Amino acid sequence: MTLIFKVKKHETIKFNLLSEFANIEFWKLKKMHIDFYQTLIVLIFYIGRVVPIPITDIDSKEGILVRIAASGSTVILKCMSNDNAHNFQYWHLVNKGLIIGPANNYDSAKFRYGILSGNLTIMAVSKQEEGLYECVSRAVKGEDMNIRVVKMLVQDNWDDLYQHDYNINLIRILIALITLVLIAMGAWFVYRIWKDRYRFPSYLQNEDDDDDDDESTEELFSQPSTSKSSVKNIVVPSTSTSIVKEPQFDEDACKPVEKARIPISHRDKLKDAKRIMIKFGSAVIIQDPGKRIAMSRLANLIEQMADLHHQGREILFITSGSVAHGRTSLSAKTRKDLAKLDKKPAAAVGQPGLMYLYNTLFTKYDIQCAQVLVTETDIYQDANRKVLKDVLHKLISLRVIPILNTNDAVLPQPELPCPTLCKGINLKDNDTLAAMLSSEVGADLLIILSSIDGVFDKAPDDPNAKLLHTFSKGNKKGIEFGRASSVGVG
Repeated sequence: MTLIFKVKKHETIKFNLLSEFANIEFWKLKKMHIDFYQTLIVLIFYIGRVVPIPITDIDSKEGILVRIAASGSTVILKCMSNDNAHNFQYWHLVNKGLIIGPANNYDSAKFRYGILSGNLTIMAVSKQEEGLYECVSRAVKGEDMNIRVVKMLVQDNWDDLYQHDYNINLIRILIALITLVLIAMGAWFVYRIWKDRYRFPSYLQNEDDDDDDDESTEELFSQPSTSKSSVKNIVVPSTSTSIVKEPQFDEDACKPVEKARIPISHRDKLKDAKRIMIKFGSAVIIQDPGKRIAMSRLANLIEQMADLHHQGREILFITSGSVAHGRTSLSAKTRKDLAKLDKKPAAAVGQPGLMYLYNTLFTKYDIQCAQVLVTETDIYQDANRKVLKDVLHKLISLRVIPILNTNDAVLPQPELPCPTLCKGINLKDNDTLAAMLSSEVGADLLIILSSIDGVFDKAPDDPNAKLLHTFSKGNKKGIEFGRASSVGVG
């Protein structure tokens, strides 16, 4: 492929990029200007293969376009008479009286023409092909003929022409390289500005603050033990932005230690949330009939999470469904009833399948995800909890979406006493995990996707059950705990 660049009004540079058997004019400019961006794109892909070949077009005083070509090269003569008002008919080689066109005798190995464009290609030109070439076109309406003449000259000694084109090519390449450097620098500055503008404040602490953090942690968890009645009921306001206190856990007796936070009290404020924790229930991930993964629903939710991630928000994802998915896989292999399968081996089988699916879906949106399995010791033991928080913060700072789940394969049964503290809250399901971690990592918003509409005063399937729009510890005495969904464990 050959590219022709017009540098001045009467000069054209031709780059032989792919082979000497093609000659395509990308630019034929009759005024003094260079299409910079198109030139830059061509140079980016072909700059390593640029070979200057002498070829020049000269407009003579008689209005005849003169084509000067090197001997042995391939030349394309454009039919200047072929336009919207005229159709190409044939080429006439004046010196030899040769007609090159339909139904005429000519050397087809030497001459080739385009039926629609009328352009004439001459292979391996020599002195014998020098002369005047007339391109004849007939008017679309009427019998008028339009004739334009091109004069081709062939040079055997083209050292001077080569040197001229070489200098022009060298200047063009230097300009292109400088331009590429400037564009790269500009792109880097734009990226830095974008990153600084849309990167949210990091929750990671500096190394200098480690000592202060340790002291504050010790002070926080060394509160004196208090009686059960020392914890006051907390009521979440429905319309104000007043301070709401969230419980933390005391090291000795696991009693709540209150910490002030400002909640999002209206739905129109949800758009301001930066760090969002999203929890999928098993009924969201698994279809009830057939106990298979709800692929279309899950893919749609992952797409929405990807949109939030690309907006610059920090997403933490808590997933259920490993037990249900594992039971389905084991049931298909062992032919046992789903209800008879122990949930621990089911969780061990189902979790890798879920992670493979999530990784595949997130990869479609150029998002990296990571698996974090949590047990009670990771929540209630100081050292483990600090490691968990640091890992989550570092993943978020790396723009990785952590995918969390309770490690059901090794988690104690809910009915057994908590092994790591005296009277703590058992980490029996992912709802509890979501509530605890939301407070630990400073999430602005916790979204729990479930088949249940919300918190009811009775079992949700009870026709007399009422949905509570605002729930607090003060009215927990009137709450009845219902059963889990057909695919859940909570």
